[in-house]
Parts: sequence; structure tokens; C-alpha cells
Amino acid sequence: MSFNEERGCLMKITICIYLLLLVIFTSLSILFSNKIFLELLPIIILVISIEHVRDYACIYEKYFKQNYSLFKLYLNVSTIPTILFAICCEALLRVYFNSSIILKYLKILT
Repeated sequence: MSFNEERGCLMKITICIYLLLLVIFTSLSILFSNKIFLELLPIIILVISIEHVRDYACIYEKYFKQNYSLFKLYLNVSTIPTILFAICCEALLRVYFNSSIILKYLKILT
């Protein structure tokens, strides 16, 4: 497989995992009327995205024969999907539970 095929395959797998988690955690939150599932989802997605960055690093190293900074790859590869799914969780929390992750974390920080 070529670099673009491997990277595309990994991207598809990542998006499928994120969407599956979003559906499962949203269903659990609605089913049990408990917002904790949606509040935890951004943290879980963050952990999964860090693991996928390692996979991307292996692909880049395999094809380009040089080491890439994991932090740099994380910024290039996983930042936007992680932010988008956090926004989705925030929107779902506001619609179903009239709650907010952002306000909760701001209270903790102050």
C-alpha cells in the first residue's frame, strides 16, 4: 500500500471509531438520563487521538524515513477532529440536559 492509502485507511478507521463512540455515549446518556457519559467523551476521544498519532508517526517514519515529533503530528492530525467532537458533545449536552462542559471546567479553574 502507498502512503496515501495507508493514511486514508487510518483516517477512515479513526472517524468510524469517533462516530461510534459519539452514538454509543449519546445513547447511554439519553437512556440513563445521565450527562456524565457525554461529559467524559471528549476526554476519551483525546486519549484515543493520542494513540492514533502514534500510528500516524509509524506511517510517516515508514515512508519518509525520518522521525516526527508526536506533538507536531498531534497538532497536524488530531486537533481539529478532537475539537469538533468536543463541540458536538457540548451541543448535545445543551440540547438534552441544558448543561455545559465548558462552564463546568471554567468553574473548576476559578
